[in-house]
Amino acid sequence: SDPWHQPTARMNQWSAGLERQLWSGGGLEVQYLGSHAYHLDRSFYNNTPLLPGPGSVNSRRPNPLFGVIRTINTDEIANYESMSVIFRQRLTHGLQMLASYTWAHTLDVSTDSNGGGTPLIPYDWKDDYGNSNWDIRHRFVASFVYDIPFFAVSNSLLKGAFTKWQANGIVTLQTGFPFNVTTGTDTANTASSGTYRPDLLHTPTEDCGRGHLVGCIDSTAFTVADLYPITPTNYAYGNAGRNLLHGPGAETVNFSVFKNFPIKERLKFQIRFESFALFNHTNFGNPSSTINTSSFGNITSATGNRNIQIGAKLQF
Repeated sequence: SDPWHQPTARMNQWSAGLERQLWSGGGLEVQYLGSHAYHLDRSFYNNTPLLPGPGSVNSRRPNPLFGVIRTINTDEIANYESMSVIFRQRLTHGLQMLASYTWAHTLDVSTDSNGGGTPLIPYDWKDDYGNSNWDIRHRFVASFVYDIPFFAVSNSLLKGAFTKWQANGIVTLQTGFPFNVTTGTDTANTASSGTYRPDLLHTPTEDCGRGHLVGCIDSTAFTVADLYPITPTNYAYGNAGRNLLHGPGAETVNFSVFKNFPIKERLKFQIRFESFALFNHTNFGNPSSTINTSSFGNITSATGNRNIQIGAKLQF
């Protein structure tokens, strides 16, 4: 589009929902949400050679008197679809609960221009339309608040120490984030500022996560062999799509127990026990995904170490 005329980004959104009471204090809700965003910005390098080919990159630019030229275009799109099932339980017998499952799919072209958003082929951004960097396909979150019961006692010391404790928990389960399989070689010989990708031989697969930390990407699905050595007959952009594969999922359980000791009407003393990543479950990062490297398909990063803390505070 004309760099002097850049429309403001816009989004169209639509939704529908259905609610049903299951019993007193308990209900189920099903929600659908969709959106279409357009006029999103990106970095447009408009002095990139128009086609792959041999020879000096600078000599093949549309204007060989200049090198790299970066402008901002607002011509990209993004789409989102999701379906959520939500269960709510109001406080009953000391228990309050909220649980939700969401299936979602986010498609876009790149991040924004200031975030490095640059399609591989400047003149054909649709070639980069695919899973967004934050496309979490499945996510389950459950939280609860529970007033822990304790048998009736008349001793005021026991009653003050062991009654009216409250437990809280949040459980989060989700599938992994997508990632690109890349090649560090400019097989098109255009000095594109986008992410170079290889060619596909067949449908790619991955099995990354616990127990599969080395070689978890099917390397036979990708090749750059047909592009080496680079000759005038085979200069080309790789045909593998953007963000084709997804990394390991994540599981997190946070738990806390606390009790308030009333001192005056507006003054109370609280003691609490908190554990983040209660079960010390390791959540692994995405694998290295640059083809023809020794680390291809290997996972080298992880999070999820258990953190336990005990605290006390005055509230007024």
